[in-house]
Amino acid sequence: MLYSIFWISVFLVFYTYSGYLLLLFLITLFKKSKVNKEDVIPSVSIIIPVYNQGKIIEDKIQNCLCLNYPEDKLEIIVASDGSTDDTNDVVGKYGHQGVKLIKLAQRRGKHYAQGEALKIARGEIIVFTDVGISFGRDSLRRLVRNFGDPKVACVSSVDEVVTSKVRPNKEGLYITYDMLLRKLESRLGASTGMSGSFYAVRKEFCYPFYPSMSNDFYIPLRAVMQGYKAILDPQVKGYYSTSGDPGDEFKRKTRTIVHGMEVLSKFKAALNPFKYGFYSVQIMSHKLLRWLVPYFLTIIFTTNILLLSKGWIYLAFFSAQLFFYLIALAVHFRPQLNNNLVSKISYFFALTNLSILVSWYKYYSGERFVLWEPTKR
Repeated sequence: MLYSIFWISVFLVFYTYSGYLLLLFLITLFKKSKVNKEDVIPSVSIIIPVYNQGKIIEDKIQNCLCLNYPEDKLEIIVASDGSTDDTNDVVGKYGHQGVKLIKLAQRRGKHYAQGEALKIARGEIIVFTDVGISFGRDSLRRLVRNFGDPKVACVSSVDEVVTSKVRPNKEGLYITYDMLLRKLESRLGASTGMSGSFYAVRKEFCYPFYPSMSNDFYIPLRAVMQGYKAILDPQVKGYYSTSGDPGDEFKRKTRTIVHGMEVLSKFKAALNPFKYGFYSVQIMSHKLLRWLVPYFLTIIFTTNILLLSKGWIYLAFFSAQLFFYLIALAVHFRPQLNNNLVSKISYFFALTNLSILVSWYKYYSGERFVLWEPTKR
C-alpha cells in the first residue's frame, strides 16, 4: 500500500509538469482546431485598470495611441481605482485625443474597475490590458483577425519577459513553459486561460461579468463550455519586465491562484469529462492537479522516509529531494546563490508550491484579494 501511494504521487507530479505537456503534443499531432482568420476591423474598446500608476500610465496611453488601427474604431478607457497620486491628472491630458477616464472614488479592486469600464465600452471587441504591458504597433490588427472566425470568443497574446522594451531576455522559464502549454491547448481551440495582461474578447462573452473573479480564466472557460473557441495567437506578444522581487511574485501568484480556485468552484461542471470531453481533462491537468502538487510532494517526502530501508532507489530519491529543497532554502537566505539553472528551478518550484499552499489556506479562510497592489514593472 505504501509503495502504491508513493509511486502514484510521483506519477501525478510527473504528469502535471511533464506528462500533460507530452499528452497535448501527441494529440495535436493528429487533431487541430482551424481558425479562419480574416482582415476584419471591428470596433474595439481597450480597458486599462490602474491604481497609482502615474509614473507609467502615460507610456501605456501613448503605446495604445500608436496602434495601427482606425481612430474611429478604437476606444481607450482608463479605469482609475481610487488612485491618490497624479494618475488621473496624467490621463486627463489625453482627453482631447479621445482617452476616457473613469474615476472611482474609492478602491474596489482591479476586476471591479474593469467592470465599470465595460459598462460604457462601445466596442464590439473588448481588450483587457495591464498598464505595465507594452505591445507592437500591429498587435491589435493581428489580434482581431482571429474574430473573422465566428466561433472564436476570445484571443490571448503571448507573455514575454524583457530586459528593455525592445529586447526580450532569456529568463522566465516558467512563463515560457506555461505559454507552450497554452499554445498546444489553443491548437485544440480550447485554452484554459488568457494572459490577463493583454487579451481580447467578444463583448457578449463578457456577460455576466463577475467583479470578484479573474475574467482571464472564467471568460475562456465559459466560452469553451458553450461550444466556442478560446485561443492564443503566437504572433501577438505582450512585453513586460518582472520586478525581480520574490516577495512581489509570491503575492502575485497567491492572488492569481486564489482567484482561479474561486472560478473553478463556481464552474465545477467544467470538470465533467462526460459533458465537456477532453477540455475537462485540460482543466484538471493545467489547473486542479497543479494546485494539488504541494500535497503530492508532502506525501512523496513522508512515504519516502518510511521506505528508505526498502532499496537503493528510495534512498536515491530521498537524497535528490533533500538536495533540491536545501538548494531552495539556501537561495532564499542567500539570493546570490541563485546563479545557475538548478538553483533557479529549485527555488522557483519551491516558491510556487509554497504559494499554492498559502493560497489554499487563504481560499478556505475566505480571503479573496478584492484589492490589488500592481506588481512593480
